[in-house]
Amino acid sequence: GWHWYSHLPQPHTVDLEIEPPALTDYAKAPAAVAPLRVRFAESAAPLALVGKTVTSGVRLEPALAGTWRWLDDRTLEFRPDTDWPVDGGFTLSLAKREFLAPGVLLKAYQLPFRSAPFAVAVKTGELYQDPEDGSLKKLVATVDFSHPVNEASLRKAISLKLGDGLTFRDQGKEPWTMTLDKTGLHAYVHSAPLAVPLESSVVALVVDKGVGAMQGG
Repeated sequence: GWHWYSHLPQPHTVDLEIEPPALTDYAKAPAAVAPLRVRFAESAAPLALVGKTVTSGVRLEPALAGTWRWLDDRTLEFRPDTDWPVDGGFTLSLAKREFLAPGVLLKAYQLPFRSAPFAVAVKTGELYQDPEDGSLKKLVATVDFSHPVNEASLRKAISLKLGDGLTFRDQGKEPWTMTLDKTGLHAYVHSAPLAVPLESSVVALVVDKGVGAMQGG
């Protein structure tokens, strides 16, 4: 019986893949939230629904308010009403009946994906010397973020590490200052003026664990 069953003709199924949402463009006003797209290897949409909004047969878990639409017969798109959560885990579920074109069977009806994670990168770090005051030397660094940063968490995570023989020129002052741009995506860190050492030395900007995005994550 098993030999007979295993040699029965197998139904044709259609491959599909999720194109996770790209990082939101926070430089635009308002921020441009990227869509989720599901791409099918073959024509899968009911022809009557191509280019139209879909109101049933597809869902996200956990739920996120937004609009589903068939862009063409092979591409299903979801545009959320709000921004994607930071590094959020989701499961896409598609109905097996009355959602796809007649006769279309999928290889999978549930697919997991994640939204973009929060990332931090020190982009530039250089020694600045005032052209009018040769004794004014300081570290100037730029820190970039994938999402608007939580300023309080960033301030707690920043510190400076001075190499051997290196000290601050003006003792008793704050070792560094920081400003954020209006998007919250770029931080500019300036050290206090450094005393010129007799030997070459190093000053390092440290961004420790615990930095978070403004929206959490």
